[in-house]
Amino acid sequence: MKYIALTFDDGREDNYSVAMPIMDKYEICGTVYITTGYIDGTWKDSSTLLSPRRPLNIAEICEMNTRGWEIGLHGDKHTTNIEDYMTSYEKVIKYLNGRRENFGFSVPNSNISIEMIEGIKNKFYPEKLSYIRRGRRQQKLNFTKKILLGLYTFMGLQWAYNLFNKGNTNSKSNVLDISSIVVRNTDSSEMILKFIDKVSDGQICVLMLHSILPSEEYIKNKNPWIWEESKLDRLCAGLKKRMYKDEIRVMPLKDILYLKSVER
Repeated sequence: MKYIALTFDDGREDNYSVAMPIMDKYEICGTVYITTGYIDGTWKDSSTLLSPRRPLNIAEICEMNTRGWEIGLHGDKHTTNIEDYMTSYEKVIKYLNGRRENFGFSVPNSNISIEMIEGIKNKFYPEKLSYIRRGRRQQKLNFTKKILLGLYTFMGLQWAYNLFNKGNTNSKSNVLDISSIVVRNTDSSEMILKFIDKVSDGQICVLMLHSILPSEEYIKNKNPWIWEESKLDRLCAGLKKRMYKDEIRVMPLKDILYLKSVER
């Protein structure tokens, strides 16, 4: 059995209005990591978010959570430090009507130092923190990785995509260092599904997404972090077929980690 999590960074309105209806159709729930300062308007940085739409509002966040989606933290001002994490934690508690729990944390900058991870772990884990999810394991691409990126982006070579993302799945539940497959605007759903087919049983494959937009909006925006709704639909359709065959489970990341801990 393989475990797949669809995760969305920042807390963008299209996660609610575009992504969730598509995933509902295939009975799939995801994880949305919210930047609380973006949600309440106390932090703005268009160079980081580049979102063509508004942020989620609190009512939408609560509805997503009620419908089975995991709400995770992505900092208050899109940074990684103890004070910023605590601010985002307290705000999300208020958003969720005072319900206290330990949240998953998506690192805003995946080049986080070991010292910072240790500081956050020692301060918050496990009472206020259930796991830390980063981006791809190797952030600074070496020459080989750059070549592989070009080969699959411009030539559509599946083997290059597989090699590029090798090492970004998680064989063991090291909950404080979970890597992910970063989904860019040029990536196809078919390439992702073929990669998942090659993943070994027992692996956790976390997909990092951002905005999901209809075709007419997608075409106008060349932001690398925007994905087209038709691609998400094809991805979810492919995942559903594999779920029927009992090859994979698709769940919010926190649920996967809980299930894996029980299985051990």
